[in-house]
Amino acid sequence: MAETRPGGRIITISVTAAKRHAISHAIVLALGFLIGVIGSRYSWQFFTPSYLLKADLAVPGSLNVKDPVQVAGVQVGRVWEIGLIPTGDKPVEVTMRIEKRFQPVIRADSAASVATSGLLGGNYIDITRGSVNQPVLPGGATVKTADRPSAQTCDQIMKAFSRLGDALKAPFNH
Repeated sequence: MAETRPGGRIITISVTAAKRHAISHAIVLALGFLIGVIGSRYSWQFFTPSYLLKADLAVPGSLNVKDPVQVAGVQVGRVWEIGLIPTGDKPVEVTMRIEKRFQPVIRADSAASVATSGLLGGNYIDITRGSVNQPVLPGGATVKTADRPSAQTCDQIMKAFSRLGDALKAPFNH
């Protein structure tokens, strides 16, 4: 396609070049979108050396993928996957991605449990520090679970407050 400009200059525009330019922009946008979607799922794991640990839980509460994993109050990783185990007394298997630099503190005698941060806070996995005389848990190992009562869910807390309110109103209902 040719176009004449004032001054007698003829400008030639290649339609195929314009199409190639548009297609390359579309490809760059699609790749950017794909990287954004993958990055939101894996966030820090791309840049931080990490490994996987598992824990079998009887009652995971309202634990979700991406919830924090902590040791002694320090976030050491995130919940990576939550699955069901068809048999056994602990039917939920939680896979956690742990930063490699924290591997030396998670040992054979460490124990995992679900905890709640604050009254209405979210759940997280709490792992106890292991003893220095115990071996370090390798990647893919299963952390034993603590025999602590499971974290109270928000629903359980609200029911307890409701019962307390009913008990306080009872003397005045005559």
